[in-house]
Amino acid sequence: MKYSVLFVDDESQILETIRNIFDKFYTIYTAENGQKALDILAKTKVQVIVSDQRMPGMSGTEFLKICKEKYPDTVRILVTGFSDLDSVIETINTGDIFRFISKPWKLEKLKETIDLAGQLFDQVQAVKTKSDLPSRSFSGPAVLQSHAPSVSTGFKSKSHLLFVDESESQLFSYREVFGSDYFVHVANSAEKAFAALAQYPIAVLVCEAQIGETDGIDFISVIRDDHPDVVPILLTDIKDIDLAVRLINEGRIFRYFIKPYRKEHFVSEMEKAVQQHQNYSVKPELNIRKIEDELISEKGKEKPATLSESLRLTRERLNKRVGY
Repeated sequence: MKYSVLFVDDESQILETIRNIFDKFYTIYTAENGQKALDILAKTKVQVIVSDQRMPGMSGTEFLKICKEKYPDTVRILVTGFSDLDSVIETINTGDIFRFISKPWKLEKLKETIDLAGQLFDQVQAVKTKSDLPSRSFSGPAVLQSHAPSVSTGFKSKSHLLFVDESESQLFSYREVFGSDYFVHVANSAEKAFAALAQYPIAVLVCEAQIGETDGIDFISVIRDDHPDVVPILLTDIKDIDLAVRLINEGRIFRYFIKPYRKEHFVSEMEKAVQQHQNYSVKPELNIRKIEDELISEKGKEKPATLSESLRLTRERLNKRVGY
């Protein structure tokens, strides 16, 4: 059976080209703006939505937010340019997107990404059916978060947080903010953080974009591979579109925050991250990162004993992966 895919772009020529190319692979629907796309979705069931970001009237980010609320089972992909950084960060932090695709997109990689999105849709539906659960949102790392039972208000004292930053003053600040409610672990190097992850039941990892000589996104990708139940957050002063795209496509990041952070907001988002970890713990089969990895990774892989080996294997996997 062909997947039903909705493409949304304000340039009719692009939509015509897409239809000519992909019509033999998918059941194609096209719309020139967000409202027309919503009209189609009101009458038609689709598995995958591919939307441009920059459109008059309703941006891709705004459109996909509505899709998440009204059609939560859809797998959503955003096509974005280098001038859309703030919108991309906003989209990361509201959990709306499966993949970001930077312009100009490549035909083969776009098809591979849509195929993976369709397979992921099928797998999520199969898991829901097996678990006898109602349909809920597919939204990257935060998928299916409402399925797990609510965690009691005392869960904070049982949760372990790991903060990774070269700045000792920043690590001290984290202890000050979170030390009374959580078990707080700190590390000033990627190697120490890797060891802490092996030693403690870490729920949430907060790290910088660069940890010494270790690329922070590579490190987050290692955590995705080796500790898929850990919820990752990037907190950095680096604001960059390539970084943002990698955070979703490689690291499946939960949040991307720019320093300096507002304490109240950070505390609130940390509670959501801990709740996400609790949901993964209660229903591990509904962890979308695990489901995706089962589709694209080799079965039965062992966890490497060292960070350098983990980084090497993770980079090899990312280099060989299909799609964006």
